[in-house]
Amino acid sequence: MSHEKVNFYVADRKCRAMNSTLLVYETEYHQNITTILLREMGYSFRNGLQDGVWMGITSLGLTKQWVLSDDGAELSYKNWLPIESDTSEDKGECVVYTKTKRYGYNDASCLSLHNYVCETRRV
Repeated sequence: MSHEKVNFYVADRKCRAMNSTLLVYETEYHQNITTILLREMGYSFRNGLQDGVWMGITSLGLTKQWVLSDDGAELSYKNWLPIESDTSEDKGECVVYTKTKRYGYNDASCLSLHNYVCETRRV
């Protein structure tokens, strides 16, 4: 987990430089375990949308067709916050994982600043 807030493009580049990708949840179980680990590492999610963590999900050029940023594949797990949805009219083309009343996805401007988590995928 990064301790610096950067935009989506910088976060994505930093993960790729480590031969990894931005965090993507494959199941609810994966989300729950990772959230517990992030909290144990001191990440609080106290400030709602400001404390979001970049996800490896984007709709760049696709008008709210959300795909994985590393290979363009469809999402296997979606968990949009009630204030957002995968068809929201908001202009965000990137996604952060955050907590408002519960944990979930929120679209955001790719230029906004958030922490990030890199992960390697099982082959």
